[in-house]
Amino acid sequence: MPLTLTVRLPYCKPHELKHYFCDLAPLLSLACADVTPVNTANQSASTIATLFIPIFILLMYIIIIYSIMKIKTKQGRSKAFSTCSSHLSTVILFFSSVFCCLCCAKRTA
Repeated sequence: MPLTLTVRLPYCKPHELKHYFCDLAPLLSLACADVTPVNTANQSASTIATLFIPIFILLMYIIIIYSIMKIKTKQGRSKAFSTCSSHLSTVILFFSSVFCCLCCAKRTA
């Protein structure tokens, strides 16, 4: 949705960004028109994605833990929890780094 709105904006400033990749904020700074609808759509989509993905992952881990608790042998549960904990630490590491990059980074146009 934000991409569709961004493509339709008129651009009157130089069409060159000094960035490694085309980020939305610097691109919107080149627009001549009001970018409020694009910012609103982007904020809404970001909020939904930010809330949905961690909740979905948490729900999946609850289901996994519930399934692991059904394993009858202690050795089987231990092995399953060992695998699950390494995956969980990877997920936490990934999302914490993404969070730091998106929320803690200095925003420049």
